[in-house]
Amino acid sequence: MIKLPDIYYHGTISIHVPSLMEGIIVDKNKGRPDFGKGFYLTSNLIEAEKWAIRKAGYENTDRTSEEQVVPVILVARIINSDLAKLAGKIFKVPDVIWAEFVYNNRRAEDFFHDFDFVYGPIADGKNKLWPVFEKYKNRKISLEKLVELISPQEGQDQISFNTPIALGYLKVSGIREVRTRWAN
Repeated sequence: MIKLPDIYYHGTISIHVPSLMEGIIVDKNKGRPDFGKGFYLTSNLIEAEKWAIRKAGYENTDRTSEEQVVPVILVARIINSDLAKLAGKIFKVPDVIWAEFVYNNRRAEDFFHDFDFVYGPIADGKNKLWPVFEKYKNRKISLEKLVELISPQEGQDQISFNTPIALGYLKVSGIREVRTRWAN
């Protein structure tokens, strides 16, 4: 198994901290993320901060100033030798296998995988993923073109913990508030 980063970050908001500290639930996320239902983190601190700020912005739109939530980062460690004990899938680069896996997780209603964790690039939304996926589904673009259109910028990775067993190998080492330097 290739060596993955040791430290990961999860961007969230202050009102979710108590439930995260009580126990992370793998199928709590909304929508259809890149690697299926799971708890997602990235080794890129700036990306995690941007996610936390974005989540706080969404949440604060209907709140008074006294009720405002704060963007926070959950910091966690993994031990690579522990992950090696699990059924995992690692995508080193955005290629056709990665793109098809992401497409299936996001679009195929009956697609489920049985990996404990999945690591790889984040599908980039710069091209609005849903219209790109529709073009691929309708065979208006090739799988190779799909890879090109959804490949992320360098350094944008993610790991999803997809089972409670995998979450047992994730060690939370801290939570901190985000300074909102990344407004957009």
